[in-house]
Order: sequence, then C-alpha cells, then structure tokens
Amino acid sequence: MIPPFAKGQSDASDATDPAASAGRGGLRHTRAGFPVPAFPQTLRALYERYRRGEAQELLSLIPREGLRSLWRHHRRATGSEPSREGASLEELREVAEEILPLPSYEVWVRSYLRDRRPYLDRMGVPAAPSRPDPVTVSTREVRDEIWAHLHLRRSDRAWVGFMSFHGPALTSSHRTGEIFRGEAPDEILDRFHEFTRPTLEAFLRSVAG
Repeated sequence: MIPPFAKGQSDASDATDPAASAGRGGLRHTRAGFPVPAFPQTLRALYERYRRGEAQELLSLIPREGLRSLWRHHRRATGSEPSREGASLEELREVAEEILPLPSYEVWVRSYLRDRRPYLDRMGVPAAPSRPDPVTVSTREVRDEIWAHLHLRRSDRAWVGFMSFHGPALTSSHRTGEIFRGEAPDEILDRFHEFTRPTLEAFLRSVAG
C-alpha cells in the first residue's frame, strides 16, 4: 500500500503544514483565523478510487472467518443491529477503509502531485491516455484556490495538449487552445512542469480576459 501513512497523520514533510489537517471540503481556517487554500476537487474521484482499491486488497487477504469477526467487531463498536443477510461487500469495504491508515485527501493530493505514477500503476490507470479523448494527466496550483490542469490526447502520430483552469476563486472554468505538441506524453508533461507560476498566471489572464 502506498504511501505508508499513519492514520490521521501526514508524512514528515507535512507535519508542520496547517493545511495537512484540512477537512474533506478542502478549505479550513487555522487557529489564527486565516484560510488555507483549497485543494483541487477534480482529483477527488481518483482519491476515492485509491481508497476503495486499498480496502479491497485488505479484504482479499482476510479469510472468510476473519471477515465475519471484523463485521461482528464493527457491529459491537457502532451498536448497529445485525442484518439477516449479513454484511455486504460494500459495507465490509467501508469498514476496511476506516481501519486502514489511509491519508486524508489533502495529504494524498500533495503526494500524488509530487509523483503520480506509483498511484496510477497501482490502480491500473495508464499514465498516458490511450483513447482519442483528452485526459487530465497533471495538476498544478497557480495561486490560492486556482488550479491549472494539463489535458493530453493522441492526434495522428503526435500528442497534443491544452490547459484548463478551475477553482473556487474563478467564476467559471477556462481553457487554452491546444498549445502543446510532442512526440511523447512525457515531453509535454515536462514542459508543463517547467512553467513558473507567473507563466501560468499569464496563460490564465489570456483566456479569462
């Protein structure tokens, strides 16, 4: 399972970061009353998929009697009434998610943005799109509550891409034209990550008006 977070905690690099304990909504206030920037909710579905996959793997390692014991312990802890049909797979998966030391969404986003490949490989998601429709392959913060997303698609013998901008600080989403073109996805991805924040802001201004 990746990465080995302790339940309810972040990794060492986030230990002093006030945003590490932000709620599921992606925005909270520190003790001093200053808001912490929101996180890109476009990655929420991928995070939930990550959680389901980790929980499912745990369940596959537990023998049948162990699953019954797990469910009985959950019922006693929550005071829930036993069901005639027993526990469903979905209910067991939710219990497994609770007992696993999985990172919060905000901590997971930081780790994912640093290196997405281990997560995608583990979930069986290709790092580069294999279909002609654009696929979001990377996300970067432009400034507080605004995120830039890189989208790629296959075009003839080359790859093309564009950026889109989303976030609570914007009244609507914006996107560039297909300004990227390269022989391989990693070539475009490297160019996207070479952009400085002022450059990303300039692109945003050019499409937002």
